[in-house]
Amino acid sequence: MVIGAGVGGLTAAVALRRMGIDVEVYEGASDLRPVGTGLSVMSNALSALRSLHIDLGLERRGQVIETFHLCDPAGRLLREMPLKKVGNRLGSPSVSIHRGSLQQALLDALGEPHCVYLGASAMDIAIEADAVQVRFTDGREAHGDVSSVRTASILRCAAGFSVLSDRVSRDMFAGWRSSLSPIRGSPRAVSATTGAQGSASA
Repeated sequence: MVIGAGVGGLTAAVALRRMGIDVEVYEGASDLRPVGTGLSVMSNALSALRSLHIDLGLERRGQVIETFHLCDPAGRLLREMPLKKVGNRLGSPSVSIHRGSLQQALLDALGEPHCVYLGASAMDIAIEADAVQVRFTDGREAHGDVSSVRTASILRCAAGFSVLSDRVSRDMFAGWRSSLSPIRGSPRAVSATTGAQGSASA
């Protein structure tokens, strides 16, 4: 049983299916729309997926990137990351892709839409010796093995967190926001101008 049909949940479901384990995915949203922005799936992530015999064909859905420049707000180069060299060594490229396209690739790899149940917001969880039971806000219940996947949302339910930000201070997080742009003359190169947003404290 997987709670959440986002990138993490669907990846777990596909991996479990490849291992011959029956999977049911429960998602709180009423439909799976292509929301979000672009993200990068790096070579090590694609290599990990391929070690499980999962090939999402992301090179055809997104844009392979071979060079990544990290710059400060003034545009000064901080570091150049040789993604092509890393990809050649690992046998998988790095790909920039829209989150919605990545989610669709995972749904296609899952192959059985009827195992994804929408409108199912997890409310609480009961763990026994050899089984787990999840109750949803609409009254539904689901049962699975303890060895099945429980994503962050269901773990928050088990810990008594209805919403993560209810109990955790924003001051505990550090965020980095980057502005990405292609490097002129290099269609497979990206420049990122980045700066800290917020602060971190123990």
